[in-house]
Amino acid sequence: MLLIYGLLLVIGSVLAAVAAGPAMFIAGHVLQGLCTSLLLIAAAPPLFLGYPAARLRWSAMIMNMCLFGAVTAGPLIGGVQASFHAWRPLFWIVAGIAAAGLAMSLLTFQDAPPADRAAPRDPAALGLAAAGSVAAFWGTSELTTHASSTRSQSSRCWPGWR
Repeated sequence: MLLIYGLLLVIGSVLAAVAAGPAMFIAGHVLQGLCTSLLLIAAAPPLFLGYPAARLRWSAMIMNMCLFGAVTAGPLIGGVQASFHAWRPLFWIVAGIAAAGLAMSLLTFQDAPPADRAAPRDPAALGLAAAGSVAAFWGTSELTTHASSTRSQSSRCWPGWR
């Protein structure tokens, strides 16, 4: 799954970068978002299970710093690119990073069977996890559509805010 998600991320990034119209751009960008989330789920277990317990602290620290560093740097880099109205180079850079990640995955891939194929599945837990994920992303998307109410409340606290 890790390799498939990596390949789909490269395809989505290239689609977004070469988009000739809105439909192609939206399809590529949605594929990018879907695959980055799926890669996070697929890449974490091999990272933690593939190392001995003595290295767990370091691998967890590096993974967290990379994730939160990317979350912090992403809006800054995206904002700089947006200020120059140059989004295509940004998507090409993302495509290059995705291709490098896919290459690293291919070079270091170790196939391992699941821990317990007979493990029971809990539909209630899966449903709650899905609902929580949808609620978090839905709530975040709603924040961007209600900027005027946020600005009016912030201007009361910060007189110079506009």
